[in-house]
Amino acid sequence: MTIAVRSLTVSDFDALKNVADGVFDDPLVPSSAKSFLKNQDNYLVVAVDEDNADRVVGFASAVKYLHPDKEKPEMVVLEIGVAPPYRQQGAGKKIMNAMLAEAKKSGCRVAWLATEPDNVAALALYKAAGGKPPETCIHIDFDLD
Repeated sequence: MTIAVRSLTVSDFDALKNVADGVFDDPLVPSSAKSFLKNQDNYLVVAVDEDNADRVVGFASAVKYLHPDKEKPEMVVLEIGVAPPYRQQGAGKKIMNAMLAEAKKSGCRVAWLATEPDNVAALALYKAAGGKPPETCIHIDFDLD
């Protein structure tokens, strides 16, 4: 199995037509995916299995933003997913490192994300990629539907 990591732009949209089950939480919405990729402040890094027709087997999405009181932008990593058969094989770490490289290349001063304290697999991945979790983090959702 040969896993390659790529950062997608809107011209790479067709790569999202070959996605393994379990990568994303829900089926892709083509119009949403295109809109996401068209925005230059949105980032989508994918892991593809080159031995399996470049099938997308993992991803990370992120947004770069400039805060009113900061000189440099920040990146918030929104979500990371890896298809179950590809977990625990380094794909997640490759994706995370590629996203952090994108953040650095785009001039971000920091990249950050949030996860649940009991998400053992995610915490292990973020630690392996050099992340330093805060002492505590509370994630608050506002349901707007």
